[in-house]
Amino acid sequence: MRKLTDPQPTYTVPADIPNRDEDQPKEQTVSHIGHGRWPSIVFGAATLGAGIYNSEEVLSSPEPLRTVRLALRYGIRAFDTSAYYGTSEIVLGSILKAIADEFPRESYKIVGD
Repeated sequence: MRKLTDPQPTYTVPADIPNRDEDQPKEQTVSHIGHGRWPSIVFGAATLGAGIYNSEEVLSSPEPLRTVRLALRYGIRAFDTSAYYGTSEIVLGSILKAIADEFPRESYKIVGD
């Protein structure tokens, strides 16, 4: 985990993101439960942390954005992230900003430490 006074990592969303048939939901979407309309599945964003579950090479590809976008298209509306997940918060935030036209900020929740 970095101190706020340390240089912070950056993440640039790739310019050309495919939007093919496999980027569309194929079956029913995720149900939501409770008064807060939480999805029954939460996206664990540790996979977006460099050096934890993915390499810099994978994270610089279109796959992270396509994965987050498809999760949202399936109805997953909550993301679990943490400063302990390496660059996860930076990558997830950059991706969500890049797809804000399709999924505005009020359409999902972010949970973390």
